[in-house]
Amino acid sequence: MDYTTGSFLSLLLIAVGPQLAAQEEPVQPIWGGAYVSTGAFVDHRWHLFQGDIKPLTSGSTLLKRDLSDHRFSTGQRTGGTAFSAAVSLHPFQQADRRGPELRVGFLTANDLAAGARYDRTTSTTYDTLVSTVTGERYPVDSVLSSSYDIEHRYRMVGLQASLLWRTKGRFSLYGGVGFGVGLFYDAVTQVRYSLSATVSGPVVVPDREEGTADEEVFQNGTGSWFQWHIPLGMDYRLHRTHELWSRVHLYYEIAPQMLFAQRPDLRSTVGTGFSALVGVRVTL
Repeated sequence: MDYTTGSFLSLLLIAVGPQLAAQEEPVQPIWGGAYVSTGAFVDHRWHLFQGDIKPLTSGSTLLKRDLSDHRFSTGQRTGGTAFSAAVSLHPFQQADRRGPELRVGFLTANDLAAGARYDRTTSTTYDTLVSTVTGERYPVDSVLSSSYDIEHRYRMVGLQASLLWRTKGRFSLYGGVGFGVGLFYDAVTQVRYSLSATVSGPVVVPDREEGTADEEVFQNGTGSWFQWHIPLGMDYRLHRTHELWSRVHLYYEIAPQMLFAQRPDLRSTVGTGFSALVGVRVTL
């Protein structure tokens, strides 16, 4: 090998060597990890109004009665238990950084409900007691209370996808944006009727109470939902260097949302809500 050939090979190694070394560096896996969590799902989007009750309780015998003298009030009991599982990957990673994390999974929520109530209370004088000592008169009242409690219960299940950005460190914060789509199912509406008659008066007269109760249950149709949500969370890695425990993370996440709901028995609705989850994340 002459001097010219040796010089050429040396220049070639200087030019190509760093690129060959870079190609030999291991590429980070695209998979991020797995999530499992549980917590609460709170749905603020929906109340039962008077126009909602008839479609939900079609054929009701109890609600066919004249309720014009009853007061109507709407309320909600919408907090339910939630469970979520997901996997994540880094589809936008580059040689010098991993980029945002794409998380895909499912969410279920049980014991969601909304309610309303018709009630009426009337009081009339039942009798009058006269003191034999002072001659003072004490009225004894008959109190009649009538109420109709309507509660609509349902469950939901669906798929969710979120794009997340994280800070670095053993303790980290993250946030992002996502959407979900799914179904409402196992929807039922329950009507409870109660009537109580109470006699009340001075302490020398014992209270007496009599009552009746009745109940109806109606099966409702399956609906669909779509949501936009903003996941915000805190993440803690259990160990810095251990081969296993350094991959295990505990996290807490809340996700405010905008929810669009469509039901065959009710009008379409748009409202807000949020989920609050505590879980375990295992990285690959």
